[in-house]
Amino acid sequence: MRIDPNKRPTTHVAIGSLVDIIRWNLNLADDDGLHETWEIVGFDETDIEIGKIGYNAPLAKAIIGLQAGDISDELILGNQTWEIEVVALHAHT
Repeated sequence: MRIDPNKRPTTHVAIGSLVDIIRWNLNLADDDGLHETWEIVGFDETDIEIGKIGYNAPLAKAIIGLQAGDISDELILGNQTWEIEVVALHAHT
């Protein structure tokens, strides 16, 4: 499923969103957070190398429905526990 960039969701994270996040590692006392930008796409469009994650990926599931300024519930990826902060949603790439 291709999303027209002119119709990209910008009020909340959804399939088609281009979103800036900060991943906070709760296992580290002195974590500055990982600043990342991801596009939420269909599972068949996933390409981590260019910043596209499928809507069914754990990170995407944790932030779908959130708005800028929201923080996800705790998310375990590998052996690390994270909180994900949605910083911004973008209309265009």
